[in-house]
Amino acid sequence: MLLTSCTKEEVETSFTENSVTAEKAVTPNLLTSRSAGIGSGVNLQPSYYNSGDVSIGWNLMKQYPDIETLRIEIEPDRVSQGARWISEAHENGYSVVATYHESDQLGEDNASYLDAAANWWVQNYSTLSASGPITVNLMNEWGSHDLSVSAFASAYNSAISKVRQVYNGIIIIDIPGYGQETHTAADAVSSINDSNIAFSAHIYPSAYNVAAGHWLNNSDLDYLATSGVPCIIGEFGSGNEGDADWSGLVDHAKSKGWSILGWAWNGDGGEMNMASPRWVDNPSATSFSAGSYMSTIINKLSGTGGGNTGGNTGGNTGGNTGGDTGSGNITVRAKGVVGDEQMEIRVNGNVVATHTVSSSYQNYSVSGSGTVQVALTNDQGDRDLQVDYVIIDGTTLQAEDQATNTGVWQDGDCGGSYSEWLHCGGYIEFSNGSTGGNTGGDTGGSTGGDTTGNGCGTADNGYSYCCDASSDPDGDGWGWENGESCVVNTSGNSGGSTGGDTGGSTGGDTGGSTGGDTSGSSSDCSGIQTWSASTVYSVEGTQVSYNGNIYENKWYTSNQNPESNSGQWQVWALIGSCN
Repeated sequence: MLLTSCTKEEVETSFTENSVTAEKAVTPNLLTSRSAGIGSGVNLQPSYYNSGDVSIGWNLMKQYPDIETLRIEIEPDRVSQGARWISEAHENGYSVVATYHESDQLGEDNASYLDAAANWWVQNYSTLSASGPITVNLMNEWGSHDLSVSAFASAYNSAISKVRQVYNGIIIIDIPGYGQETHTAADAVSSINDSNIAFSAHIYPSAYNVAAGHWLNNSDLDYLATSGVPCIIGEFGSGNEGDADWSGLVDHAKSKGWSILGWAWNGDGGEMNMASPRWVDNPSATSFSAGSYMSTIINKLSGTGGGNTGGNTGGNTGGNTGGDTGSGNITVRAKGVVGDEQMEIRVNGNVVATHTVSSSYQNYSVSGSGTVQVALTNDQGDRDLQVDYVIIDGTTLQAEDQATNTGVWQDGDCGGSYSEWLHCGGYIEFSNGSTGGNTGGDTGGSTGGDTTGNGCGTADNGYSYCCDASSDPDGDGWGWENGESCVVNTSGNSGGSTGGDTGGSTGGDTGGSTGGDTSGSSSDCSGIQTWSASTVYSVEGTQVSYNGNIYENKWYTSNQNPESNSGQWQVWALIGSCN
């Protein structure tokens, strides 16, 4: 999964190691961990219970759709069990952050401990990643509150160089002081040699920033954001004693677009367990229900008390009453960051509704038929729009699965794909391919299924046909139009239109479908690079050939075989076959 960097503004500062003598000016994050592909979710700590042979409670977890990512803490001797947990997570539709966890080394400054974690990754990454893609969190909570900037950077330079022997993805680094020394981490980033990293803070009432001399507060998170690398909240919870405003801190991180991961689904030795029974009480349990702590985390993940499920206060009635606006066969679920974002809903290019969007998820329904665009129209300051999904005629289309997004900030500019976020004035485009294709064929065929995608039809692989053959100057069967890849399909477009006009619904279905299948699912591979396990594919949308098929990456990847790592939730998308 790809994580792009936060925004950094350079200003005059006067800092020494472990001391704070001035405050940096902070600009709002334009690029965030959340928008770049890693979702929020929960932590698991199964290692200590029944030798790791525990049931996770997947059926219960799937009742909470705001859980997207699992951060799984793995003790050094639980590799085989860790592989099983990762496999089950992917089978149930979750992305995974895997974390090396050594319980008696938390908060320690001994660099050999961090090197041991790196060596463990070198030895075990291939076993764990064989169960499904993982993002590496190098070690849980290494480094004390008193660790110096130089010692932090030096230890991680050594450890990261080892992990790079086996893993080329982004490496998540827990900031020192149990995830609370934001200034130490931010000041060290210029001395860390590897730029493909993310910082993870841990937030509880006991969170204290020794370098700044106060309980952790919003300014500390703002300071961490100046590091210029992605930032997440790797753990948060309400347990432990202290005066840090854990709830307000989490809300502030969310407003910056950071991913947040609640502690814990299960495995906490105390009361911070979402599922009941706790593994510490019944490690052999196979059936689970929501514990009293469930709402504490879920309410933060959803940002409301209502959300998709109606929340835990007010139930379905509260969720529906606060979340539905209008009626119709098209429903958009969205929220803003500031709470005064202007959202347009467009159907086939026509504006059918305009709403001022609050900072809590709500449903906005309209009627219409065709391609749907959800647009942010008043981008300024901190305004961002987050679109969860769109339902068209009963089919749910997740925003992060859509190829056209003209308003997300990616690769240093506005416009990209596969994100829930609109940071700039722009739109996310949704097409119910099956509905568009059937409608075109059955009602006369002249549209030939062209009511989807860019207006020129949609191939069986989900990509739009190119409207203009000149979009493919190298003749490889693929073009680029309207900020996205398209399939050159002369016979498909011609067949659909001609067949439909002359033969009615039968001709439309036959001509459109046959033409599309013939040229839309195959292409000449002579101009496409062959996939290599040693190559880093860092640019989203890079096409490769492998075993007679063409694949395109959705985010940063290396050493992930396209054939076994392609699908809706995986890094590669199957484009078609080679001629």
